[in-house]
Amino acid sequence: MTSCILNATSNRSLAICWLLSQPPYAHPAIHLTVMVEKREISLEHKTWGSLVTLGVSALPASQSFLITHFPEYPNAAETQLFRTALLLELTPIQPDIRRLANSVFDEEQLLVRLANELFQIRSEQRANAMRWFLNGLRIWGIEIFDQPHRAIFQDSLWSQWSKRMGLIQMPRAAFDFIIQGLPAEFAVMARESIVKDMGVSCLILNPGTQRKILEFPLDINPIAVRFLDKGASLDLVAHKLLNGNTLLKVSLSDNEKGWGLWNAFRDEMERLGWFSIPAIENMSLPVDFKTTESNRPEPSSSNTDSEPLPPIDEPKKESPQIWLMIPDKGWDRECIRLWHRGLTCKDIGIRLQKTDKTILNRLNQLRKEFGEQTVPYRNANYRSG
Repeated sequence: MTSCILNATSNRSLAICWLLSQPPYAHPAIHLTVMVEKREISLEHKTWGSLVTLGVSALPASQSFLITHFPEYPNAAETQLFRTALLLELTPIQPDIRRLANSVFDEEQLLVRLANELFQIRSEQRANAMRWFLNGLRIWGIEIFDQPHRAIFQDSLWSQWSKRMGLIQMPRAAFDFIIQGLPAEFAVMARESIVKDMGVSCLILNPGTQRKILEFPLDINPIAVRFLDKGASLDLVAHKLLNGNTLLKVSLSDNEKGWGLWNAFRDEMERLGWFSIPAIENMSLPVDFKTTESNRPEPSSSNTDSEPLPPIDEPKKESPQIWLMIPDKGWDRECIRLWHRGLTCKDIGIRLQKTDKTILNRLNQLRKEFGEQTVPYRNANYRSG
């Protein structure tokens, strides 16, 4: 049994673990289950059974404690359940297993041997499952606090010369990510995001030709966004899905700077409502889970987990293109787009280099011209993240 500290509340950790069990984040061979009331996560191989159980508990300062429990050595009864799968896996490569399987007198000895093989297979699959699980958490910005990090000196003279000569290809990480809205809207948001305030350049590209796009229609699909920083890059290709959402194919430099770019941009998307983390009470419970079997009170949670999380698949109250009803004149349309994205007058003023009062007066004027549906008094369709 091992333990570690995560840089997220227990509610958020559980919710993100549930997301990892859903497409497109789910593993093809690993079944992940979140048991909400027990505050546990189980990882099972679809062929070889239970691999590991993870307990999650709350800590102060928006942290959580992750405890790892490994399954016991398989007994004869459990091994018997996997007998056929083990024989199909092992007999082609292990002649002694084939001999034992063909003898009616060596069944007990065969089960002992198969139990050891099952334990070894599960150990290998557990390492793969935990690697996938921790990489999945990293996509959502969850990392382990209390683990040592190896120092990598990427800016040494040898590293710089080797990269220039093409001798070293910097490693990259790649994954899929689902957001709301259209690819064209995503590109506009990316171009105006706070990431560029970090001194990062942003390019909007045609994915096929890699040529820079200055203007793009609302129905463009797909579209690519590239953030470039010294020693790191973040590439995103946005594809429209049939359900109206957008699939991001994400590729980034697998180093501290590359992940820093993704974390900053993902946090900005969450703040503006491009995706939401589900509330744990809305998660699907395991099929065999029965609340009537336990009369224990619900575990008390720390006040660090008390803030409500937005429900999954929260319906939009307005069409995401409603700001297009404003004529593209001056900064009017961009002002309304940012207003519908949930920014305050102060935030919009910073983006457009205007004063708070100028933004407020212009919103009031546009509301008189186009009505409250287009320019609401409040950010009615702000999708809180």
